[in-house]
Amino acid sequence: MLKKLSLLTMTATLLSGCVLETSNFTVASSEPLDFANKHQYKVGKEVEGASLSPVILTLGIPVHYGNPTINNAIANTLQQEECAVGLTNMNAQLVDRSLGFGTWGWVVKGNLLLDTTKPGCNN
Repeated sequence: MLKKLSLLTMTATLLSGCVLETSNFTVASSEPLDFANKHQYKVGKEVEGASLSPVILTLGIPVHYGNPTINNAIANTLQQEECAVGLTNMNAQLVDRSLGFGTWGWVVKGNLLLDTTKPGCNN
């Protein structure tokens, strides 16, 4: 019974991967924001985006390929909405999910910051 429990625990640990919540931001953007001029911002819907790269087992050692960054994760998230210029109440997580093969990188979640002065973004 103890061996089965140990095997089950070890299997669950290996398959779960690793997720570290590394930071929380009030406002984050991959481009400069202008709060001084006549820009009017409003908060939009909650979204999630990521910047991920592959992990491949090479000679028994997991090798991380690519260079995912928080900046790329934010930029990928902002592409979901034409009027988005940033994220508010953003949470960033470092993700490493691999067991021989898998992914690693950054996952960001937050509310869209919409610039209503952009053409076509009045509503």
